[in-house]
Amino acid sequence: MRDINASASAESLDARLRTPDRAASAPRPERITWIESARGLGIVLVVTKHILHGLAAHGLLTESPVARLWDSRYYNPQMALFFALSGLFAERLASRGGRVFLADKAATLLYPYFVWASLLGLVRIAVAVSAGRPAPVEYLLQLPVYPLMQFWFIYVLFFVSLLYFALRRAGFGPAVCVAVTLALHLFRPWGEENIQASTMPMLKIFYYAPFYAVGALAGLHLPRLRIEGAWRLAAVAATGVGVSLACALRGGLGDPPLPVQTAVTLIGIAGLMALAALLSRLPALNFLRPLGRRSLEIYALHMFAVEGLRPLLADVLHIRNPAVHFIVALTVSILGSMAFVRLCERFGVKYAFRLPRPGKSAPRTAPRREPGVAMA
Repeated sequence: MRDINASASAESLDARLRTPDRAASAPRPERITWIESARGLGIVLVVTKHILHGLAAHGLLTESPVARLWDSRYYNPQMALFFALSGLFAERLASRGGRVFLADKAATLLYPYFVWASLLGLVRIAVAVSAGRPAPVEYLLQLPVYPLMQFWFIYVLFFVSLLYFALRRAGFGPAVCVAVTLALHLFRPWGEENIQASTMPMLKIFYYAPFYAVGALAGLHLPRLRIEGAWRLAAVAATGVGVSLACALRGGLGDPPLPVQTAVTLIGIAGLMALAALLSRLPALNFLRPLGRRSLEIYALHMFAVEGLRPLLADVLHIRNPAVHFIVALTVSILGSMAFVRLCERFGVKYAFRLPRPGKSAPRTAPRREPGVAMA
């Protein structure tokens, strides 16, 4: 990878944080492509996980090494990856006032959360009513305190970023923020065995906060980062992904000690980042970058396709081959989401997924988004 100092300097950071200021150097057209590729790779893995979980839950995917992989306590470095990518630019946000910060996060996180989680809740209510079951209105009533399905990520990311912002405004340095969030990470109330899989939003906030804080600490050194040679990237990618897969596929681990789980997840994040940096060099895999730029949209939309296609294929078309289900669901989830976004742009639907950020005009027809706000 070329020296990314020039690309990173395009991200305006406060001079007090000893990071480049936009006035110091004009931004170049090239962006930090590996971050976009990492987000694209991450969203493909997220959609894959949700499809495989759905197939297993409905008896279409029996016991297999793949099923064990996604059920393992190490299965989700891709979710932690998104928190780390968001944290890379947390210091820029920490330099803002509280009102500006909250307005920014409300526009980019809370707004899409309530819009799309409410829509999914309405769809599930309609399905229940059409099947003669009572309307589960709790899907909508609980949204302020209990996220629905995959929207937990957007909800938790808001509070994780708010926690980091509060710590920084209280005078804690980035390294101390890592230590504080790690302490919260190790907190296990009520004898909770696996915070990672907990449905309690507070515990998910505690679980993922250190990855955001580690990303913020790494972001301070991003302008000085130099990664020379594909062989180094390949070695880091092979080590990180290999360690994660080896731990995930190994039987009999049960619930590993949380420090071990955290260490393996961090190694997996490093491996995915290196793999994304390696893939960003390959012209044939340029499709990962637009997926990364639209990761929020894909995340918000893909479960509509996943949940709708499975009964269509299994019950209507009587197709029960898990490979067919997987290929069709993955293709339609990603390409369908991208097509929906293009339709919104074509017909001028500006606020389908976010509101304008404070101090910025309404989004253009084809908005160019900052790479630092993963899925936000």
